Amino acid sequence: MDIKNRQSPDKETGSFFSRLISQHSQKKDENKVIDEIVHHIEPKIARVRRYRDRLREPVKRCHQHVQSLVAAIAGPAGPIPLGSSEYHSDPVVHASFAGRERLEEFLTISARQIEEFCSDKGELFGLMTMTREEKTTYGRKMEGNLIVGDIPMQVLNFTEHRIVGAAGSLDATRLRLERQALEVLAESARQELKERRTLVAELRDQQSRLKAMARMFGLDRIGKTGSGYLNAEQQQKRDKVKQLLAQTEEELSKAREENETPQDWLEVLVKKLSEPQKILHYANDSLHLDWRNIRAEFSDEKSNFFTLTSFTLAEELTRDAILVNIKLH
Repeated sequence: MDIKNRQSPDKETGSFFSRLISQHSQKKDENKVIDEIVHHIEPKIARVRRYRDRLREPVKRCHQHVQSLVAAIAGPAGPIPLGSSEYHSDPVVHASFAGRERLEEFLTISARQIEEFCSDKGELFGLMTMTREEKTTYGRKMEGNLIVGDIPMQVLNFTEHRIVGAAGSLDATRLRLERQALEVLAESARQELKERRTLVAELRDQQSRLKAMARMFGLDRIGKTGSGYLNAEQQQKRDKVKQLLAQTEEELSKAREENETPQDWLEVLVKKLSEPQKILHYANDSLHLDWRNIRAEFSDEKSNFFTLTSFTLAEELTRDAILVNIKLH
């Protein structure tokens, strides 16, 4: 979803996904959706016989995954109100910001987005995403009848807030979130193909350089020292080049096996889209925090229980998220 540090899709990418979600929402022929995905990722895949049949089930799985994801976001409670007045009254809003001033700063920064997408009723729905930071602090805690100091406690803090899927209605926000999730899945597949091709290109370049070095060293006569005698240093260099060249050619042969033809690319795409949960993983995470955002098991203070949805992109980037409703006053 946001995913933090993701670059905004360019105009061409944006128009692609706009068409994709439009076709999906209007329940148009699924073949057209598959063709849009193929055209975006690698048009030459369409040359493979019955490529649509190979992609039909993987695309269906992506669709189901996206629907489950959006359902998990909405949850049974729906969006929570987000405004300055909620900082002290709503435990989720209180936990999400390190002070009311941070909340107000976030609303000010988001004002243009809020005004652009809000409904005629002056309200906006969206997914608020944020980065979780957890660290150890030290404080006092009652143990029996004694107050013990320097007790290690886990405290949470949330930063880098963003609004994703902003729209004037909840249904429109759901569609925007689906589109953005589909974007993540398709971009991940395209990146996979790009990385494989890059590897082949790099190995070929390395192979060419090593062959040039081999020719330069001669391999049969190095340095042209009269009779072609190779001293110890020259032999060592020659052997090193031969070893690297053999290793590179072996790696290149392996890299080329499944990465050179449209059929190869189709298989990569099928495998990638068949496991959307490995690209974009989500889970509900229940938190029990006191008013200082210290985990309840470390605190004597009154605590609150609430749930956030945690997203992980490609097992690398994790963001917490909650559906919010912002009203202009």
